[in-house]
Amino acid sequence: MPLDSRGTRAASSPGMPTSPAKLVTVVAPESSEDSLIRALLEVSRSGCSVLRAHGRGSHGPRPTPWQGHQLDWHGPNVEIELVVGAHVVEQVLDVLERRIEIDGPIVAWIADVEAWPKGKFGS
Repeated sequence: MPLDSRGTRAASSPGMPTSPAKLVTVVAPESSEDSLIRALLEVSRSGCSVLRAHGRGSHGPRPTPWQGHQLDWHGPNVEIELVVGAHVVEQVLDVLERRIEIDGPIVAWIADVEAWPKGKFGS
């Protein structure tokens, strides 16, 4: 892959062996991790990454295992990332719409990415 003037790989170079893809990021309650991943992998089949996540949002505090303590953050979340072809995004969103055994707030976003190796993600 070609390097730019600073010696780093160019983000998008002609002839680079990548494939256009979509990065779908889902943040959901940790309690829904297993069922949500099962459902997402049925449509994506390419695998996913799971990260532990926490933060604050407009929904305010959520119940936690320590209900009764004065905590100003909500219970644990997971961030699930999938890199998929554009044709799979609608199916992934359908899974999220069905809210497979999800008992809490869920959000997702989609970004255009260049995926490598090209053969794994199609063209």
